[in-house]
Amino acid sequence: MAETLGLVANIAAVVQLAAEITKLSYGYIREVKNAPKVQKQYLQEVSGLMDVLFRVEQVIMEADSFEALPTPPDSLNDEALKNCHAELSKLQLELLKKKSRLIRPFQDRELRPQIDMLHKFRENFATYLSSCILCGPTFEINRSQLMQYWVF
Repeated sequence: MAETLGLVANIAAVVQLAAEITKLSYGYIREVKNAPKVQKQYLQEVSGLMDVLFRVEQVIMEADSFEALPTPPDSLNDEALKNCHAELSKLQLELLKKKSRLIRPFQDRELRPQIDMLHKFRENFATYLSSCILCGPTFEINRSQLMQYWVF
């Protein structure tokens, strides 16, 4: 149970940080006219991560009890969540610097690692979301909704 409480607190912190990154990212890239394809892909990953994080948070809040939730996978242990928070914090600082100084737009080579990082985090949370859905028939989210989180 303590492990699940830690998961809930860590996910809440990651959700808050990801929401700020989403806001900064859309504001920053919106200012760039004719944003290249890779920048649009970056925004899709940011949006996808936010969506799956909100769903995980929803599932956790709607659970009858913490015991009803499946044990988080190793990809979402305390260390992994701290790493996720640290990586997202670095991204947030980078976005704040670029926005405050009106620095040139992100280049493809700068965005690729960020896209990969966001995709990895989204997959980790989607895996946990799927285990919650498959283990808990009381959740409102159905299995067909789960498929939208997986990129094939």
